[in-house]
Amino acid sequence: MAYELNTEKDGLGVVVTWTGVVSASEISAVNEHIYAKDRLHILRYQIFDFSKALRVEVSVDDVRDMAVRDGLAADQNPYMVLALVGSREFFAGLERLYKVFAQVWASKLKCEIFSTMEAARAWIARELAEL
Repeated sequence: MAYELNTEKDGLGVVVTWTGVVSASEISAVNEHIYAKDRLHILRYQIFDFSKALRVEVSVDDVRDMAVRDGLAADQNPYMVLALVGSREFFAGLERLYKVFAQVWASKLKCEIFSTMEAARAWIARELAEL
């Protein structure tokens, strides 16, 4: 697995581009970095782009833990949105499971799933027109 993390718009946005096989521990490590206290308060959007990844290796418990962690971050910063990018075949239903968990544990976080980066960026532009 490898990823590239880029910040945009003076730290208001974060784009993580994944390649290879993605594990739950790697996603958690990236989230810890993104949600660091000195950055979390200004963050407005995240894009997790899995379109170049081979597969994701996470369990149902991992997906729940991700939603809980995102919910804790959204409690501190309810203004951020999250876009997940990848094909339905890649996610194999995990994206829908995350959305269900997020409705329970991360209700303040707006999250949508897209098949392309262009669609994700267009949604963020609509959600955060002030950027």
